[in-house]
Amino acid sequence: MHWPIRIRKGAAEPGDIAASDQLGYTRDMASETWRAMEQLVERGLVRSIGISNFTQRKLFNLLEDIKSKPSVHQVECHPYFQQTEMKKLCSQTGIQFQSYSPLGAPDRPPRNREAGAPLVMEDPTLKDIAAKNNCSVAQIAIAWQYQQGIPLLVKSVHRNRLEQNLAAKDIHLSADNMATITRLDRNQRLLFGRFGYKAGQTVEDFWDGENITPNM
Repeated sequence: MHWPIRIRKGAAEPGDIAASDQLGYTRDMASETWRAMEQLVERGLVRSIGISNFTQRKLFNLLEDIKSKPSVHQVECHPYFQQTEMKKLCSQTGIQFQSYSPLGAPDRPPRNREAGAPLVMEDPTLKDIAAKNNCSVAQIAIAWQYQQGIPLLVKSVHRNRLEQNLAAKDIHLSADNMATITRLDRNQRLLFGRFGYKAGQTVEDFWDGENITPNM
């Protein structure tokens, strides 16, 4: 379940969705969708099912309503938004935590970019660590999560960057490097999924007040 939201059937692609087609989140909708996915597993059509972009509260609600827990929870995670509490919750409930946008989504389209949002890849501390390790800032951000044992999804359409991303697994960051990057956490979400909010809904409401830090 990519987002815990409903969009009216036949609506336009994200970015062009009319407000009247944005139906938002309801607990019943999320649980109903999950139960339909469970049936796919029961019929042998898929082996594993998971979720993405749930808050802790929405995940608690889902777990109370369903038979089988998600195999994986994919969420935004990078040095500025380290998802410490969500990692703990996934560990406690036996759900695999998986990171997406580990570079802070620097190439996201303008419609998904908040005014004043920081660029993780321009962080001077990350640049300094990258220079000392003779690699790119992107490789440092990837290696930092890889070294923690976090499975992560990194997007690129460029062959050289794909190769660099794969090579990041061979970079060994010192304990000091790891601790320094961990201290960069701002608890700052950069991707807000506004295309799915129902009319009049605020960022704070949709994300249940979790991880909403003003841009710095």
